[in-house]
Amino acid sequence: MTDERDRFWDLSDLIPKKKTPRLAPFSHEVSFADVKEGRPDDDQIEPIDRGTLTFPALPEQTEESVSYVPERNRLVTNVTVTRFSGGYRFYEEFRRDALALSDLTGAPCDYVPFYSSMPQYAHLDPAQKAYYLWFREAVKRGEAVRCDESYLRLLIYEILNLPDLIPPKEGVVRLITLWRLYRERFPGLNMQLAGWVADYCLVHRLACPIAELRPIMDVVMGSTDFREYYLGEAAEEDDGGLGALLSALSDYSFASGKYAAGEFAALFSEHIPASLLPVLKRLLAEEKTAKDGVIKRTRKAFLGALCSYVVKYEITVEYRSFSGSLSLRRRVTAAVKYAENRLRALLAIRSRLAVTGIEEWAKETIDAYFDRLAVKMKKEREYRERPEYEARYDAADRTISSSGADAIERASWENAQRLAPEEIDEPEPVPVTPDEPGPREASDGEAVALSPEQSAFLLAMLAHDGKACADAARKAGVSVDGMVERVNELAAEQFGDILIESTEDGYAVIEDYREEVAKWTERR
Repeated sequence: MTDERDRFWDLSDLIPKKKTPRLAPFSHEVSFADVKEGRPDDDQIEPIDRGTLTFPALPEQTEESVSYVPERNRLVTNVTVTRFSGGYRFYEEFRRDALALSDLTGAPCDYVPFYSSMPQYAHLDPAQKAYYLWFREAVKRGEAVRCDESYLRLLIYEILNLPDLIPPKEGVVRLITLWRLYRERFPGLNMQLAGWVADYCLVHRLACPIAELRPIMDVVMGSTDFREYYLGEAAEEDDGGLGALLSALSDYSFASGKYAAGEFAALFSEHIPASLLPVLKRLLAEEKTAKDGVIKRTRKAFLGALCSYVVKYEITVEYRSFSGSLSLRRRVTAAVKYAENRLRALLAIRSRLAVTGIEEWAKETIDAYFDRLAVKMKKEREYRERPEYEARYDAADRTISSSGADAIERASWENAQRLAPEEIDEPEPVPVTPDEPGPREASDGEAVALSPEQSAFLLAMLAHDGKACADAARKAGVSVDGMVERVNELAAEQFGDILIESTEDGYAVIEDYREEVAKWTERR
């Protein structure tokens, strides 16, 4: 009885029961098993005729490859550019917008901030659009105005995606101009621009724009992983990139030598690269034609940039690697040191660098340059030293017959023999030949101090102990290459020359300097 009265308050029977949904296994197939035949009710699904359900076919993707050999680049042996067409058309709208905005010009206006992770024209509001057009005009004029990185990237993407509207020769100049203007404010773009500029030139078969890159060559070399592209054409120039090329190929840096600063700085920076220009051309041409040591690399063009289907390329480059040719480094190092010896001789600097392994043709080429320079410097010196009063004795009529000049010369010799019959001409002192090491560089004042790790490294080098060399470098917190570079810098300051050179068996102390190295390590 009590139980029946208690059930009066139980309302669970009055609450509508929820039907537990039955979960069907996942399937790509559409099932119509529960759809009733005939006219569907409001909550029913109308059957679909599978025969009329079609999807548009995608265009077939095709590939078109073109190969060529760069004429000016002395390290790149072959380039293959593959263009992909068909398939998906990503960022087609971006290209349409770029074409629509290409004819618009900007007017001066106030700066408006703009940020987008992948900037596109559709992301710009009217004020940002007006400022972008003004920013674009400023870059064309070579002027740096205030901008955000998104504005900069949008302009880069525009140049990359409109090769049919912006001539590539003009486009690469715009890319380098904005790089030069904003490299310090946006250093994160340096590595990407170094790759994109190289890709742009390779795709459109442009020569590397060394002249435009010359002011930022140090930034380029520090940002690119493809130095061979930028410096392979530097041997065609007599300045700018040539200095960077010598720095990359030579173990000895003439620019950091003891005499390369101060009163001789201009002479060193001008004449050493100029004398080596024909030598480098020949060495790099020989490297380019060599069959072994060629590296092949393939990469997607403009990796990380917004690219429409029009500029989808793949680039395959075959080239000679700087680090892969030990022979080239030894030959260039020897030529650099020989050229500096010739310049030192002209400047009456007695000390010489030790030169080994230089070929006769390279000697003759460098000698010819400095022989011409010696004649020029002698004439300039004589002109500067000429007393002012001598000009008063110049003939009024400078047209003198050769027969008259011969008669005057014979008469003068006869007078000289009568006045001083016993006098004879003494031969001029013979200068030290540049290829023979002269007196070692004397240290002015205190010797350059070596750290304990550097001394241990040099002693291990003398003993040909590779493990001890590696241990000393590790204790100093650098690699073996880094230790060699640092020790050679100190040696150039102490002796005016490097002490360690590359050989077939690795690094080794130059034989002529073994005694100096032993004495140097004792001064601690």
